[in-house]
Amino acid sequence: MIEITCNDRLGKKVRVKCNPDDTIGDLKKLIAAQTGTRWEKIVLKKWYTIYKDHIKLEDCYVGVPSPGVSIRLVEFQPSSIGAKAKHQVLFETSHQHFSTHKKNGEAVIGDLLIKGPNVFKCYWNKPEATAKDFTADGWFRTGTSTSIVSS
Repeated sequence: MIEITCNDRLGKKVRVKCNPDDTIGDLKKLIAAQTGTRWEKIVLKKWYTIYKDHIKLEDCYVGVPSPGVSIRLVEFQPSSIGAKAKHQVLFETSHQHFSTHKKNGEAVIGDLLIKGPNVFKCYWNKPEATAKDFTADGWFRTGTSTSIVSS
């Protein structure tokens, strides 16, 4: 059983539990049951990738961070100030020290932050957006909820 967290366009999180061999279409039906939306109207995407209904969830693996990149999974406290809000670090690693060892062998689920030389430092001429999407110590808030799972 895996837990998936999706964000709607208004920033509300929807959490559903499903099996790794379920498809994206199955996931959309579970989300629809919670939100009252028709499942055919739900679009699951990350950046510019739209996930097709026939893809199994177990095939949506991302992998390890790129060389030089560090990742952090955090849980933010509800706030209107974005990444400057108080947060608890749940997991942190880098390409060089990537490890999936967790207490009790459970998955760690949280909001994904990234930091590295290939991550931009600010939005051009948009200090308000930069302040909202970067933590005080320079981590970029991707807006993606993810999990690190023991293999």
